[in-house]
Amino acid sequence: MSELVALSLGSNVGDRVGNLRRAIEELASFLRIEKVSAFYVSRAILYEAQDDFINVVVLGRTDLEPLEFLDRTQTVERDLWRIYRFRYGPREIDIDIVFFGDRLIDSERLTIPHIGAASRDFVLEPLAEIAADLIHPSLDRTVGQLLLDIPGSDRTVIQRYDG
Repeated sequence: MSELVALSLGSNVGDRVGNLRRAIEELASFLRIEKVSAFYVSRAILYEAQDDFINVVVLGRTDLEPLEFLDRTQTVERDLWRIYRFRYGPREIDIDIVFFGDRLIDSERLTIPHIGAASRDFVLEPLAEIAADLIHPSLDRTVGQLLLDIPGSDRTVIQRYDG
């Protein structure tokens, strides 16, 4: 059965937009992409002494199971030369599974919905752009409602995704 998946992608090393575009192209090999948000510039959080991120959200459908899907997204990260420097550090590419249908998963390898999905405007703003009515499965609130809870966004749209 096909599941609707929301992914948050970010990059703050090298050709940030190029990294994101290549990741979207690779994701299309196992995700039927339905919508892609604009690209947003976001300040780094948790470790602020690094370059700004470019973020984008992708919405699509897959027939894979969640852990198999996670493995495939991690392969995309490796293929795009992601280097693990330290937790919350700079990244060539970061792919987070925000939602996987209405599933709730809390395992050692995977937490869905993503732990920061309800409180991070760099996820909620681009997601609201393409799916404001999508419901957070454990909070029973729409993405648009959750975004309203976050004071003033400092996101800047730098370009639209044109495929």
